[in-house]
Amino acid sequence: MLDVALEHLAQHPVCIRRLSNPRGEPLSLSNVIEQLLGKRPGVVSDYDLETLFEALTAGDPVSPLVLVFDDA
Repeated sequence: MLDVALEHLAQHPVCIRRLSNPRGEPLSLSNVIEQLLGKRPGVVSDYDLETLFEALTAGDPVSPLVLVFDDA
């Protein structure tokens, strides 16, 4: 079902970031931050939170960001 939704989204001018659950544990805020910033597990800092906030709020009006959480 998620793949069908992603195929539909891909037909629109959006930037899709698919976040998954690689360790088999429930997604956590630190895991989401690690994936969005490309960090290794366990190395997220306060500076990374600021960087993430800037990245998420910078926005591109032509190609808005869509976050897809795959926690299956």
